[in-house]
Amino acid sequence: YENPSLLIYLDYVTDALTGADASLRSLDWQSWNIRSLAPFPLYVIGRLYSALGGVIAVAATIALAQRLKGPRAGELAGWLLALAPSLVQHGHYATTSSLAAGFVALCLWACVQALSVRRYSRFFVLAGIAAGLATGSRYNAAAVSIAVFVTGLLLLWHHRSALTRRVWL
Repeated sequence: YENPSLLIYLDYVTDALTGADASLRSLDWQSWNIRSLAPFPLYVIGRLYSALGGVIAVAATIALAQRLKGPRAGELAGWLLALAPSLVQHGHYATTSSLAAGFVALCLWACVQALSVRRYSRFFVLAGIAAGLATGSRYNAAAVSIAVFVTGLLLLWHHRSALTRRVWL
């Protein structure tokens, strides 16, 4: 349980698609520490996953800040996150932090969008998917599910019908 399942499955699919470990299969694995040995192409792909998570985090944070406080706030939030030392550092390694940050930011943006627009269902579904991917990327990112739960309760309250009134009472 060192890494959540999303990154493990991404690495497995990447290895299956690229065949990156084909030259290492003939080695005697008993003498190697498997955690410290990985073929170079997987390191590059792992860095790309981290960078993708960082890009998603910056874009979603910009959109969220713009939605809540305006374009200047979005620009400032984007710069602050893009230049954050921990995100830059984790973007250079195959870590789960950047992916989780991206999915958490996407989830929070989707929750705000669901509460702000008329056609809320697609954003609410996106928030749930992003919360699941965040949890699959890093276990403690499951806390963002609280935002999805509260958003769901608020949506039920704002768009209540006779059936939901009976459920509430």
